[in-house]
Amino acid sequence: MNNILLNAVAEPHTLRNRILNSANRTMAEAGLRGGVRRSACTAQQRNNLYLLADQAVAFEVRGDLVEIGCHEGQTARVLASVIEHHRVDRHLHLYDDFHHSGTNDTNVRTRLEQAFQQTGLPRPKIHEGDLKVTLRTQLPEHIAFAHIDCGVGDFTAADGQTVTHCLEAIYPRMSQGAIGVVMDYPDPERTVVGMDRRPGVKLACDLFFKHRPERVQILYGGTFSHAFFRKVW
Repeated sequence: MNNILLNAVAEPHTLRNRILNSANRTMAEAGLRGGVRRSACTAQQRNNLYLLADQAVAFEVRGDLVEIGCHEGQTARVLASVIEHHRVDRHLHLYDDFHHSGTNDTNVRTRLEQAFQQTGLPRPKIHEGDLKVTLRTQLPEHIAFAHIDCGVGDFTAADGQTVTHCLEAIYPRMSQGAIGVVMDYPDPERTVVGMDRRPGVKLACDLFFKHRPERVQILYGGTFSHAFFRKVW
């Protein structure tokens, strides 16, 4: 990481770094927005997911791990590796309808299952179908960690509505100290480099937590953006 980026991480509120971040995001969007149909995940984001999920398990927060919007399972395998590392009796629950990539590809779930089989990671519990149904009827009783990554296909106003639905479903089941990570959450003053691909995500989160004790914290995610919150009680 070069000195300019290090300074931006350490002092994100300074005018100089806000200008640098704006320029970085503009260049990133110009290079990536046109070709991206699915919310990608950077190496920095995968590292953050591993460390935060590891915290929830290592500190014995009650419950299973949940990912909403797993697609081919790239980040799901990161979460499964946490369970494998700690050798704990926990399950990873994946929620997706597997039919929203913007293409006619119908083999997404098959590739996910094959990847888990090839790596030998603990097999997840897959909940396929409409999130409005599966999140209402198939969530585990207690959640220690949740990853919300349901921004798919074209950028639409419905992104915020989907995130709100996810938060409303998982929040009551999250144990004290449980961690939730939200993909595509940028803050124009605090996010470094990561572009604002789905403005509805931040709006939905900010509204949801407006009168709740949790606060959304920014994570450095490289080209893309994400953030997390920790359940207070």
